[in-house]
Order: sequence, then structure tokens, then C-alpha cells
Amino acid sequence: MKYLKNEEEAKDAVQQVFEKAINELGKYKVDYFKSWIYMVAKNHCLMKLRDKGKITKEITEQLLSTPAE
Repeated sequence: MKYLKNEEEAKDAVQQVFEKAINELGKYKVDYFKSWIYMVAKNHCLMKLRDKGKITKEITEQLLSTPAE
């Protein structure tokens, strides 16, 4: 909730992060799991926010470029 500010998005993000962790844990040498999973979660949330910002920006640009009737 620290980054996403929405409980449903945060729940989805937790599930996605743990799925990613299960699938990718074998690819990395993880000495400190707590630190590693925190960084994975943080990066996932920041990417979601970045993508959300792009979508919001695109919608805003489309609305502004549409002529009013």
C-alpha cells in the first residue's frame, strides 16, 4: 500500500510478486531473501505506477486533442 495507495491493486501486486519470485528465484544467487523480495516488490510497484502514468497521460492527450462538439 505504500506505493500503490489502493488495496485491490496492492493485493494483486503481492500475488504477482510472489509468482515472479517463485519463477525467478532459481535464476539468482539470493543471500538475503528479505532484501531481495523487497526490491522485487518495490520495482514491480514502481513499474505499475509508471505504466499507469503512461496510460493516464495517453488518455488525457486523447481527450485534449478531441474536438468538442
